[in-house]
Amino acid sequence: GDARWVALLDEYSKGIIPDFGEKVATLVDAVMSGYDEEAHYFDSKVSHERREVLLEDIHGKVHPVFETQLALASAKSLNAYKQRMQTLSQGETFCERADKAFEQAMQDFDAMAGALKVPGTAWKTEAAAREALKQDLQAHAESLKAAHLKSSLESCCEDAEEKLCGMVAPLLENAPRELWSRMESIIDNVREEECSSLVGKVAGYGVHDDEKAEMFAILDDSIRMNVKKLSKEAANTILPRMKDKFSESFHKDAEGMPRMWTPSLDISKIAKEAKQDAAHLLSQFTVIGCNVDPGASSVIEKAIHSLNEPNPKGPITGFDIHAAPSWQNIDSDNVLLTPAQVRSSWRQFSSDVALSVQQAVATQEANRLARNKVPPVWAILAMFVLGFNELVSVLRNPLWLITLLILLAFARTVYVELDVEGEMQNGLLPGVMALSVKFVPTVQKVVYRVIEAGKKMMEGPHEDTAESPGPTTESRQERPKHEHHTQDGNGLRRRINMQQDDHIAEDMDIDTSPTPMGNMSRKDD
Repeated sequence: GDARWVALLDEYSKGIIPDFGEKVATLVDAVMSGYDEEAHYFDSKVSHERREVLLEDIHGKVHPVFETQLALASAKSLNAYKQRMQTLSQGETFCERADKAFEQAMQDFDAMAGALKVPGTAWKTEAAAREALKQDLQAHAESLKAAHLKSSLESCCEDAEEKLCGMVAPLLENAPRELWSRMESIIDNVREEECSSLVGKVAGYGVHDDEKAEMFAILDDSIRMNVKKLSKEAANTILPRMKDKFSESFHKDAEGMPRMWTPSLDISKIAKEAKQDAAHLLSQFTVIGCNVDPGASSVIEKAIHSLNEPNPKGPITGFDIHAAPSWQNIDSDNVLLTPAQVRSSWRQFSSDVALSVQQAVATQEANRLARNKVPPVWAILAMFVLGFNELVSVLRNPLWLITLLILLAFARTVYVELDVEGEMQNGLLPGVMALSVKFVPTVQKVVYRVIEAGKKMMEGPHEDTAESPGPTTESRQERPKHEHHTQDGNGLRRRINMQQDDHIAEDMDIDTSPTPMGNMSRKDD
């Protein structure tokens, strides 16, 4: 019996022993049979008591080996369960796979435990080992489930962060007036998309509603933390953002064109409006508006706009930003800039933009002087003295005066047609370029209009002559004088339009043959 027991222990050290219970029972029977053969010589009562002691002693030596074999069986079943849980069959959910693998693992353990059971023993170790195996299988399934839920949640959080970076960063860069309402809309859309994605990823894992709610809360916190991080980064650059906003409003008009600072512009009003836009931008990056009550946000915005009033009239009502250490009714987690930071940023901003306003005022003053500049008195007197001889010559010769008046009228007409004042309001260089382009066509247009007016003036007397009755005796007596003036007018008309002059000359009974003007004669009646 000792040799067989040594062989059994050697086999036990190598792993699970097939038919362990039968082999142990055979060894126990062999030992007890030897005892019974020798014990019949002794008292039966004493022999029976000693037999029970011997049997208990043998079972006590076998029990540790039995427990070890049960532990090996449990480990083998657990390893088989883990291998089955590594892959899912097509169309099979995690819970279905876990249930099947669990049933298979328990069946395998029960089969191995039945082969290990030693007949004649009432050990409770088998039930305890079975319960421990069941807990280990469930714990492994829960660990796999938790790992999958964690990886799915992390994946959704990363996807949400990537989406937010693509949508929130440009929104913070542009900073529209409805910044936080649009931000809330983006957050809702991203959260809805990622929650739907998360539900799809954890489908079939037996996730309860409370577990889903907890995961959704974690996802929402992650989204809002990313928004807060991006907003904090934008708030740290609020000063250059305010300068850019002021420059955009101050140096460009409503159509986005650069301001030329003409005298008609009110620089103080424009500067105040531009500062109001910068103050509104500052109020947007003071707190996270999508996490704050709208009433509290409006109080903060009104307080920041009061910074643009250098000398407020009357006592300050409501929130006093000039002395407040913190924002009222605002959670510190939603604060991007404290009142002290706001005051410091506004002072620096006001100091930086003052130079731009001064330059605009100087430019406007220069434009005003350039437009309204009058020659000095000494220049006027010099022109009068130096040009006195020419003025006298013009007055003595009416032809020069008429010519000068005609040239002045022509120049005035060209000036009006070019709209010099309107063009120069756009600036010196743009105005000169526009006038240079329009000058030649405008001069041609004015010349054409003068020629047309001259033609109409010369056609008027001709029509009156054609409609009048035949010449009377009084008109015949005045004909020589009339012919002299007609000949001069006929020469002028010939230089303007030969064909029209021929027609006019025929109606006025003037010979238009190519003869000298002194040889023109009146036709006989």
